[in-house]
Amino acid sequence: MDDFGDEWSYGIKQLTKFSEKASKALLTVKEALEKLDDGLAEASKKQAKGSGK
Repeated sequence: MDDFGDEWSYGIKQLTKFSEKASKALLTVKEALEKLDDGLAEASKKQAKGSGK
């Protein structure tokens, strides 16, 4: 039973590390997409002003 407990504890620690890294990576992706979206919206506004709309 001790071996199982040790393995379980190790597995949970690994899952925690993975989920933290995945969360940080997803936050980075989210921020990059928001920045891209803002840039595209700004470019669209400039284009609309330039075309007289």
